[in-house]
Amino acid sequence: MTGPAAAGEGGVSDGPVVLVEGLCKTFPGPPPVAAVLGCSFRVERGEVVAVTGASGSGKTTLLSLLGLLESATAGRYLLDGVDVVGLSDDERCVQ
Repeated sequence: MTGPAAAGEGGVSDGPVVLVEGLCKTFPGPPPVAAVLGCSFRVERGEVVAVTGASGSGKTTLLSLLGLLESATAGRYLLDGVDVVGLSDDERCVQ
């Protein structure tokens, strides 16, 4: 990876720092568990956000996806302009 796809001054993306569209994470098993299903949002540079919800609603799984600790099963996740959904474990470590 060489950096943000749409870098502005100083190599910083001009778009949102986080862009999530239709993000899904399903854990296999009988039965499969859809922990995050079709999540979409954006976070602009300098914004402060909070993730809230009931117990078992997928907050920890979402944060694991955003922190690149887990891979999404579907959807789109741009981190500072870089699409990270299809990255290998090694590539996610570099980000």
